[in-house]
Amino acid sequence: MINSEKSGTAKSQNKNIKIKSIFGLGKGLSLEEITPDKYLLSQNFEILEEKISDKKFKVTRTASGQSKTVSLEPEESTKRTLKTHELKQLAEYALKLEEYFQSPQEIQFAIENNITYILQTKPATKEPLPQEEILPIIPTKTQIKIAIEGPEELAQAKEIHAQEIGPIRLEKIILSKGKHPLFYEKNSTLGEYKTLLKENLIKITSLLPETPMQILLPSFEEEDLSNLAGSPKNHSEETKIKFSLSHPEIFKTELRAIKEASKENKPEIILPQVSSVKEITKTYEILKKLKMEDFALGITVETPSIPILIKDICATKISSISFNTKTLAKLTLATNNPTLEDEISWAVLKQISRTLRECKSQGVKTSIHGESVKNPEMLKFLIKQKIDSISTKPSEANKISNLIQRLETNFQIEPINNKEEIKRELEELKQAEAKPTVNNQQPTATNPEESTESFETIEQAKEDSEESKKEDIFS
Repeated sequence: MINSEKSGTAKSQNKNIKIKSIFGLGKGLSLEEITPDKYLLSQNFEILEEKISDKKFKVTRTASGQSKTVSLEPEESTKRTLKTHELKQLAEYALKLEEYFQSPQEIQFAIENNITYILQTKPATKEPLPQEEILPIIPTKTQIKIAIEGPEELAQAKEIHAQEIGPIRLEKIILSKGKHPLFYEKNSTLGEYKTLLKENLIKITSLLPETPMQILLPSFEEEDLSNLAGSPKNHSEETKIKFSLSHPEIFKTELRAIKEASKENKPEIILPQVSSVKEITKTYEILKKLKMEDFALGITVETPSIPILIKDICATKISSISFNTKTLAKLTLATNNPTLEDEISWAVLKQISRTLRECKSQGVKTSIHGESVKNPEMLKFLIKQKIDSISTKPSEANKISNLIQRLETNFQIEPINNKEEIKRELEELKQAEAKPTVNNQQPTATNPEESTESFETIEQAKEDSEESKKEDIFS
């Protein structure tokens, strides 16, 4: 009897392979409390989509042979269940069984001690091709950019006439092949690495040849590293851009691939997890050697050192910054799993505001990407602070642009028939417009909503006072 460490199903459908996986026995797939990880692979075993869930529980077998549901710690529950080579092996099995039975198959699998067992196979139920309608972007003063992680999203971006694409994440291309950049360097095959990046980038730029784009250099998450051949054991000791600068040949290969794939439409290059001015100046030196001085250079704001150094950072002549508030909250609050509430904490919002003010004064474009853009409180804060752009997925663009438009028009009341409702909304609007009393003391609000409401007034008063002449790293 197999006591599986992980299990799930793999289905060949519409020329792709869909895989669901969980920790523990396959019985867990029938439990509503357990949400499986979901993967979509192409016929060439490229990972097209990947959704990692918080699985919370797993089903195990006791010594007496009985099934038992046990809770998982957060560190384990949010881990990726299947390694890249396991995904590709399951996809290969699904296609071979489809060929053997001359029809698409759904297989049930179990993995124990690194051995994959096929428990059963049956004809796959036919699924209709997806007919999702992606609603268009609503016009806003704040620019809406479309973040791309896979080919489906690129097609959707074209459908809704996206005015700018960004960021395009290079690590998604790398993960599809299951090899870390160090693998190519160690095996003297950096040419193969460049071809991989170049060919995929050409596909993107050719589909939207005149649309401005941003390319985010590789920024692997810890769970990705264990699934990549040649991945370093102590990669966590180096932040993203530090790794690139300490491996210049890999870095140059990535930049050359970008250059060769974008002869006409030159994308903006974004450096991940920058923490010092020196990292930016070193990158400029490399770009000059590669004759890429005409490529714009931006950075992500993920480390607390950037808001402190933002004046010097802007002086390097970067073109833009983009907030990754999840990592910023993680490093600011010393937590491994920051929540959306953490991302709108006073400590994080204070850094965002300071960065936005300095960038605006020096003509550096500002943006934000990640899940926090779906938080209405975060959007409310950013619109008040006059951020230049918001980056989101195509499927979220309509909803988020709708909310932004309402925020930009100062929460105008929509026509409704209920007179009592009108009175209530008018009273709420009147209260919202009432300005708080200003004093020279440091605000003590700990509630995120209170912080965002009073922040703009307090900061303006501080700037107008004589005290603002004194150097304060967070005012």
